[in-house]
Amino acid sequence: MSAQLIVRVHLDWTAPGHYEPKQARPCRLGDGPTRMRDASGRPCHQECAEDEIARELYGRGQALIADERVPSPAARARGGAR
Repeated sequence: MSAQLIVRVHLDWTAPGHYEPKQARPCRLGDGPTRMRDASGRPCHQECAEDEIARELYGRGQALIADERVPSPAARARGGAR
């Protein structure tokens, strides 16, 4: 039986800097226009950026992804963020 590695990435792009209401531009990774902007201000669909990061992590053999909005089991045991 072969092992399967699943890498899921979810970026929090709720900050206003990730959206350009006035101008849609071609996504730097996908095809089609987007009003979304990555952390560098370049046009990019959120899903495209998430897929790019997941591919990079998978290629390096790393699958640990932390999402600060979801407390770790250790933080829950300590009574940390919920």
